[in-house]
Amino acid sequence: MRNKRFALHGLFVVTTMLITSWTTNLQAQNSNNPKEVTATYFLQNANIVASPGQSSFGSVLVKDGLIAQVGANIQAPYDAQVIDMDSMYIYAGFIDALSHVGLKKKDKEDRPKVKNPGNPPNAVAGITPEHSVYDDYAPEESSIKKLREQGYGIAHVVPQGRMLPGMGAIFSLGEGNVAELVIQKEASMFSQLKSANRVAPGTTIGVMAKYRDIYRNAAATSEYNSKYNTNPAGMRRAQPEPAIESFVPVVNKQLSVYFIANSALDVSRVIALQEELGFKLVLSDVEQGWPMATKISSGGYPLLLSMDLPDAIKEEKKEEKDDSKMTDEEKKKAAEVKEKAEKKKKKEESKLSVLEKANKKAKMEREVRKKKSIQEYEGQAAMMEKKGIKFAFTGISTKPGDIRKNLKRMIDAGLSEKTALAALTTNAADQLGISKIAGTITKGKLANLVITDKPYFEEKSTIRYVFVDGQMSEMKKDEKKGKVAKGAGAALAGEWNYSIEIPGQTQSGTIKITADGDDLLVEVDSADEAGDYEDGTSVAFTDNKLTFDMSVDNDGFQMELSWDIDIEGDTMKGMVKAGQFGSFPMEGSKIPK
Repeated sequence: MRNKRFALHGLFVVTTMLITSWTTNLQAQNSNNPKEVTATYFLQNANIVASPGQSSFGSVLVKDGLIAQVGANIQAPYDAQVIDMDSMYIYAGFIDALSHVGLKKKDKEDRPKVKNPGNPPNAVAGITPEHSVYDDYAPEESSIKKLREQGYGIAHVVPQGRMLPGMGAIFSLGEGNVAELVIQKEASMFSQLKSANRVAPGTTIGVMAKYRDIYRNAAATSEYNSKYNTNPAGMRRAQPEPAIESFVPVVNKQLSVYFIANSALDVSRVIALQEELGFKLVLSDVEQGWPMATKISSGGYPLLLSMDLPDAIKEEKKEEKDDSKMTDEEKKKAAEVKEKAEKKKKKEESKLSVLEKANKKAKMEREVRKKKSIQEYEGQAAMMEKKGIKFAFTGISTKPGDIRKNLKRMIDAGLSEKTALAALTTNAADQLGISKIAGTITKGKLANLVITDKPYFEEKSTIRYVFVDGQMSEMKKDEKKGKVAKGAGAALAGEWNYSIEIPGQTQSGTIKITADGDDLLVEVDSADEAGDYEDGTSVAFTDNKLTFDMSVDNDGFQMELSWDIDIEGDTMKGMVKAGQFGSFPMEGSKIPK
């Protein structure tokens, strides 16, 4: 359930020589230069949700990347592009309070070759607090577009890594070069309880011990530098240690530490470190924080809740006739059928051995516990709201396509829409210290807007436009789900192995097909990135032929793939067209449950 970039590497290997001639056109599509757009937009006749719980009807004037006016009686300037919102809803652009968006996926780590695994170089141990994510951010990365399409205009991006990956920065999710897009270059220090790869610190306890060591060395360095700067007589110049020097702002409380703490145990450990050392802590990507709610509240810790949720348990829908519309004869027949089913069930249970009965009971108990656990994850945000604990949301571990679905599950579990919206906007802006420029629809703030055809949290609401720094993007119609004949998708549902024959190699992976009524959803991963599924679009299934499209990314290069597959029983066979580079044969089979 982690958000990682997907790529069918094999298709790019075979076309490497062709990409050179294609690059000129592709670079134009992914240019770092801002789009040529009208600088002034007048959005009229809209429901304006200026901040959580505050709405009105009127217009919004966007000019030169800023919100110029908001109200019911404003007039469109002569040079504005007027867009009639037709009573659509305008919200402030969402803010991801902690993210890896815009970062190229790191290569898989090889086993480190070091002389002393117990005392490896800092970089090998995952200790690089001097590193800034500013140097990693790539505005052409497709992950930015995907997050922007979900309504996000700003993200607090932190580097990838292990224990101490480095410093985070706040970026606009618009188009341009890095220097134009950065809002705050050194905004945070990012930390995790993530041990090193087969070297020290190799355990969570080891990570915590190392963290204490770095903090105390930084505190000593800060004190020494202060004395040296006051009166250097008789003192030697301190020898620079980048990792220690860069951690001094944490000691001096100039940088907040955004510390990943998924589980209740992690939350407990991270709070213990903070209480011992005293740094400014932001509990981040918290998935299981409810057992620690009292501790979080009493400590006043800023909190970023994860939007990642365990898969929901699909309840079987039982169609039952309305008794009031049944005749006496129908009621009698229904009662007989029910009685017969109950007798059959009891008879089958009586034949079970003691062990089988025990196993059945244990399975039922596991299912009950699992259901309760999922309900606790879904209800975490509502529980925090009831306890008065302010929080923002982070999508660092959530696929962009799952964000709205998971927010809906949280709201169904009791979270108010007002608080959910605040966690996406005002609370996130407050936490990141950017509330003067973002988080609400207010004159003078950045023109970051999300426009939906219905209230955002409604089931069938659709995002129609997104503005980031005044740059407008119109959203395409969602084509991920394909309509199929009634009942036709049930036979396809499940996971399928596939392999694509590419000259010189075979590319393999999994196709996951979900049938929801007459809707069909197709997701694909590759063996290189197992579990990191990408959605198919324009899905269709007719006369045993499954077709869908997919856009894949490889270090900024986009390629459109078209899948044309014949299904026969539990086997599939077809072709995958890779744009202008040709078509490749594929085959597969359904994975037994």
